[in-house]
Amino acid sequence: KKNGYISALIAGFSGLLVIYILGGLHLSGFLYSLSPGKPVTDIIRSAWIMGIRPFIIIDVAKILAAIIILKPGITGYEDNKN
Repeated sequence: KKNGYISALIAGFSGLLVIYILGGLHLSGFLYSLSPGKPVTDIIRSAWIMGIRPFIIIDVAKILAAIIILKPGITGYEDNKN
């Protein structure tokens, strides 16, 4: 039972990390194309501020809500597992 929650947390946060990394890279490339002379660190910082940081709390809340909704499925699966 507890293993299912931990697996769901790991899966949720792993997926979120992949989305943030790829989205941050994409946004950094877009911002670089708008201002090619700007230092890369400033572009990455801008991508963090505009594209990742505002969404962290909301996305973590969505992962936790999904796990709460998943609770009956985890317990039902564990009870009926052969």
